[in-house]
Amino acid sequence: MLLLSLQTTMGQQLNKYIKRKRRAAYLKRRKARVKAAAPKKK
Repeated sequence: MLLLSLQTTMGQQLNKYIKRKRRAAYLKRRKARVKAAAPKKK
C-alpha cells in the first residue's frame, strides 16, 4: 500500500501519510501491550 502512495503523492502529503501509518501501528502495539498487562494486576 505504501508503494502505491509513493507513486501518487509528493512531499508533505507523503510525510502525512507515513506519519498516519506509523501512528496507527504504534497505537495498535500500545493497545495490545495494555491488554496483555491488565490480567496480571488481578
